[in-house]
This record gives sequence, C-alpha cells and structure tokens, in this order.
Amino acid sequence: MPNHQITGQPNMLLHIPHASSHIPKDALTHYCVTRAELERQMLLLTDWHTDTLFELAGAARLLAPVNRFVVDVERFSVDSSEPMAKRGMGAVYMCTTDGTALRHPITTREREVLMNAYYWPHHNALDTWATNALSDNQTCLIIDCHSFPSVPLPCDLNQDTDRPDICLGTDEFHTPPALTMALKHHFESAGYRVGIDSPYAGCMVPNACWHQAQNCHSIMIEVNRKLYMDEATGAELPAFEAVKRTVRDALSLAAELQSGSAW
Repeated sequence: MPNHQITGQPNMLLHIPHASSHIPKDALTHYCVTRAELERQMLLLTDWHTDTLFELAGAARLLAPVNRFVVDVERFSVDSSEPMAKRGMGAVYMCTTDGTALRHPITTREREVLMNAYYWPHHNALDTWATNALSDNQTCLIIDCHSFPSVPLPCDLNQDTDRPDICLGTDEFHTPPALTMALKHHFESAGYRVGIDSPYAGCMVPNACWHQAQNCHSIMIEVNRKLYMDEATGAELPAFEAVKRTVRDALSLAAELQSGSAW
C-alpha cells in the first residue's frame, strides 16, 4: 500500500505533491498512450527534484507516493469544482498536456478505487497533521512545494510566455500578506524575478481547515525548472545546489516568521 505518512509533527509542513515518478504496474494498464509517450508526458508535468530541492531541518514533510498521472492530490476531488477538469485533468487525468486521450474510459467505481487508494489517504494525513498542529501550537504553516516549466504547456490556463523565476501562490483567507511580501523580497534579493499568483495561483489548505481555521496558514512556492534542471532530460544543472540554498533560506525565513508572528 502507498505510504501517506507524515514525518515529524512540528507546526510547519512541506507539502510535496508532484515529485514522484512512480506509477504502479497495475496502473499501467489504464493508459491508452505508449509507454514512451507516457514518459514524455511525465517529463513535462512532474515536479522533478522538488523532494530534494525543498528541505528544511525540523519541518514535517508529506509527499504523494505516486505520480500525478495516477492521481493528482493537488486537484479538487470533485470535477465540477476543479478548473482543470475541463481540460481532462481533474484529480484523475483523462487527457495529456496537449488534450489527447491519456487513459481508457473509466467507470465511476474505477475512479473511486483510485481516489480511495491514493487521494483520500493523502488528504486524511494532511487533515490529521493540521488538526494536531493547531491543537498543539494554535497555529500551523504549510509550504506547498512545486516547480514549473519555463514554457507554458498547452494545458496551462496562463499562456503568458514571460514567466518569472519564482511563483508564490496565495489564498486570501490562509496566506498572511506579510509572509508573501517577505518571501518575495527574499527571492528578489537573491536576483530572481517573482510572480504572485502568476503563472499559477493558490496553495494547498487541508480540507479540515479550508476557509474555517484562519490560523492554518499556507503559501505555495514554485521554482522555474530552467533554474535548476535540464528540462529536456530531467537532469540537475550545476546551479542546483545554489538554488536549493536560496529555497532553504526562504523556508527558514517562513518558519521564523511563523514562530514569531501574531498573524
């Protein structure tokens, strides 16, 4: 069975939903594309190396155990609430990044099996962590950790080709403006261009807290892949460690602000 356990129980969590490249063998029969095309799509859409790019001693971590082409835990569970579902990319993807069919048609029951195996255990773990963190500390912070391609994918809602180096995603209810501005200043001081909710918007908030517990704070940090990896191969660039240090310092700053804040 997949591992949805959270390591550590402090009041800051690194949520890393799209780093895994694992597709279980039994899931491979679901796809109607070739294995080569599936791997090409994974190269485009997986947040490569974010499991090592985003690290901070003492922070809890939650990683999705399977690739997002199996189930995307970052999407809303109900397609009617998920904007990307109109492009065949809800919680269970039916289309590739260019809109062609990805998998064979599935029944409601087959979708439910996938959600119960991978989606709900992940969100249940997130809910449990947030509930415990709020009980123990009265506040908690989630950093939603992502990367993004330097060129928009055909499926992207934002097709602006002038992409920043760093994207910060926010939620009006759960993201303290002071945190957003502090991280923006940090990355800009390191020489990076920063977009806020552009080209991607929003951040992960546990279902148990969504627009209810305002002391559950969240912000998304997305790193442009061109900064740290060869997008044609997935290999790390020599600049990887320097980018990682800047990201680690951003995480440390967020933790410091969270622990000393009155948000």
